[in-house]
Amino acid sequence: MRHRRGIDLVGAGDEIAGQKANEVTFADLPQWYSVSGKCGQCGEVSMLERWELQRRFGKSQQLMPLERKLRCSRCGNGTGNHFVFGHISRD
Repeated sequence: MRHRRGIDLVGAGDEIAGQKANEVTFADLPQWYSVSGKCGQCGEVSMLERWELQRRFGKSQQLMPLERKLRCSRCGNGTGNHFVFGHISRD
């Protein structure tokens, strides 16, 4: 899948940095990965401040347990939302 800003998106079933996406911590993510949230109701994909999340929850925090805290900025939905990881080009 591709984000409208031209970032290649990686779903939860894919591998990130050689690990299953559901086991990845902030420390495991390479610097060129972005973290976005996708709404389960309206499909909105919004980029999140990865470094702020890491500062708030810690480097060793697994990302998938944080999905239940995601809330859509468009419709306000708080259920069925999930993370989407982006691979930003390093040019």
